Amino acid sequence: MLGLGQNLSSSKFVKTYPVFTYESDFSSTVDSFTAHSATTKGTVSRVATAEGESDLLKIAFAGTEPTPWYVERVIDSTLSDQQDEGSVYAISFDIFIDDADDSNTAGTVGIRAFAGLLNMVTGTQLISQTINTNEWTTLKTSGALAKVGGDNLILGQGSGDMPTNLDNVYVKNIKFTFEQRA
Repeated sequence: MLGLGQNLSSSKFVKTYPVFTYESDFSSTVDSFTAHSATTKGTVSRVATAEGESDLLKIAFAGTEPTPWYVERVIDSTLSDQQDEGSVYAISFDIFIDDADDSNTAGTVGIRAFAGLLNMVTGTQLISQTINTNEWTTLKTSGALAKVGGDNLILGQGSGDMPTNLDNVYVKNIKFTFEQRA
């Protein structure tokens, strides 16, 4: 052997991207969350304390919601630029579904979160998980943003027994990050 290749090293260049981070703050306002247009019976407000927690986003229902309900917030104008760029995201939040009249005999509902728009064509579904009612649940996941046709973060209930009169939903500790690749 001639000793070729000895003491050679190679390194991979790893490109880093700026990371956008949103963390909710419901200490004094609804932090720009609004009811999505699909929500007909729910109103959004901020509440100081409920269900043993403080500084919450509250969605109160005055009647039976006939379809899935959602709340949304514009996150960042660069979110829609991430489509097909391979941007990775992470999301987490705590949610409590208060089934005030115990009308949900199954005791579970399907919670969803989207980035972009509220559909699978122009939005990335971030979370789709069944949770129990009447208890706090932490949802979290991460992945790649596939389709992002808008700049919104959308949370809501996509399946199960829809809320009825006097039911409330509480959300806190929303954290959403994504790489700004575009």
